[in-house]
Amino acid sequence: MQHLITVDDPLTLMGNSSSTSAIWIQCDSPTGYYAGDVVRGVVCLSCAQNVTTTGIELKVPLGPSGSLAAGQYQFGFVFALPHNLPGSFSYSRGDCRADVIYKVKACCHTPGMFSPSIKASQQLLVYQRLQTVPSSVMQQAEAEVYFCCCFRRGHASALIDVDRDHYVAGQQAQIRLQADNQSSDGFKAVEVRLVRRVVLQADFAWKRTEKDTVCKHTYPGVPSYTTLRGGLARLIPLALPPSLPPTTHGQLIQCDYFVEVVLKGGRCVSDLKMMTPVIIHPPQPQDAVFFAQPPPEWQPSKIYDPVAIEVPSAPPLPPDALSPQSPFWQKAMTFKGHSSGSQQQEKQADTLI
Repeated sequence: MQHLITVDDPLTLMGNSSSTSAIWIQCDSPTGYYAGDVVRGVVCLSCAQNVTTTGIELKVPLGPSGSLAAGQYQFGFVFALPHNLPGSFSYSRGDCRADVIYKVKACCHTPGMFSPSIKASQQLLVYQRLQTVPSSVMQQAEAEVYFCCCFRRGHASALIDVDRDHYVAGQQAQIRLQADNQSSDGFKAVEVRLVRRVVLQADFAWKRTEKDTVCKHTYPGVPSYTTLRGGLARLIPLALPPSLPPTTHGQLIQCDYFVEVVLKGGRCVSDLKMMTPVIIHPPQPQDAVFFAQPPPEWQPSKIYDPVAIEVPSAPPLPPDALSPQSPFWQKAMTFKGHSSGSQQQEKQADTLI
């Protein structure tokens, strides 16, 4: 049986002062990755005592098998994410929950049933790429207006012009409404909504579809025998929540969004509806080179060269992926923490001698 050592706080688990051997993963982006990006990182192993291992791995061997003396070791890795990865996703509504989660896992294998392997995992935030340039979309509808389903009151038509078909969560959709109500009944209100449809699928042909209104806003209606065209067209914006799960098209999880505009007829009067699909993206990350502050007492005695990991269906790694001149590797090769005051004093004394 293997025992999992959780590394939630590397400040307390890493370093010679800890009585527990531990492992920690550091990746190069603080904000996440796009599908198709290159991921660079290091695995940091702290052995509080001599450890016999059959290998340190992250899908592929990173370090040697055999005996590791008490001390600290650092192993670099690099791999590319496939272009077609669905983005990280989390959805919860009632008794229904769905997640797309990506993790990098590292393990120092130790032989024997009662010798616990040392493990850790680091979650990766993955973004779907904006595949196309956003463009405006139009949708129109026309219908006879009825009272109590059978008494004809006239004719109405409407057209919506949505400023784009792609949005980032937290943006505002700008919607322009043109309408022509040639009926004796007025539309009491105009309601604009963001509708979400989630389809979940699992083994044994199990399938479930969830549909809900994420947000909506109500505007004044369109009176009878009123035309709103040209300069009289109305702007009916809709603010999108910043915490929206993104549009996702995976094999097991599909999440789609629609902008719906409804001219509400009121009691016993028919409505006029228009709907157009839109794509929702999470807030897009900014390019950054990142390396967290190493834990105190982190002074690796051995730094291994980075290893390239081949991922099926991923693009080939760029020629400079393992180049020691890249900013991340330059930082990684000198990745050390601050010594304690007593150790610093000892080093100063050694220097004076």
